[in-house]
Amino acid sequence: MTVKEAILARRSVRKYNGQPIPKEILDEIILAGQIYPSSKSKFPVQLIVVEDEATIRALAGCKAAGAGMLKSAAAAIAVIGDAEAADGWVEDCSIVMTQMMLRATELGVGNCWCQMRMRFQREEGPEGPAVSADDAVRAILGYPEPYKLEAVLSLGMIDEQPEPHTEAYAKAEMVHREKF
Repeated sequence: MTVKEAILARRSVRKYNGQPIPKEILDEIILAGQIYPSSKSKFPVQLIVVEDEATIRALAGCKAAGAGMLKSAAAAIAVIGDAEAADGWVEDCSIVMTQMMLRATELGVGNCWCQMRMRFQREEGPEGPAVSADDAVRAILGYPEPYKLEAVLSLGMIDEQPEPHTEAYAKAEMVHREKF
């Protein structure tokens, strides 16, 4: 599969078949995240790989909506960045996520980006003060400050890869040449 083919084939997969991801395949996905270009060569990203079913299910409850795919995931990778070490930690985390997603697609592993930065487990209300998704995940995975959570990559084996996008899916209206 070429890079272009992986880009076209990558789809958000939210349902998995319950089969484990073979270790050598999961290791390849992790490797794709470890080899990334970093702003100012700071390399602030850390990965927390989770395969324990109970922990993955707990992560699914760390965001009010949009994390349900974790309930059936075989693995999850929390992508965190050292917010004090690098001002480009968000961008670096995003590069790592994208590379892992493309490699997972190439290897036939379903995947979905679960955005956590600037999201909440619970908004402020009658139940009490707001709880950020970052704080909720930190309580489960134990990463220290000044690390901040960007996202969790949901991974699982799928029965059938969704149809790839075609070039017709490209958003022509987003491209401007020379000036906006």
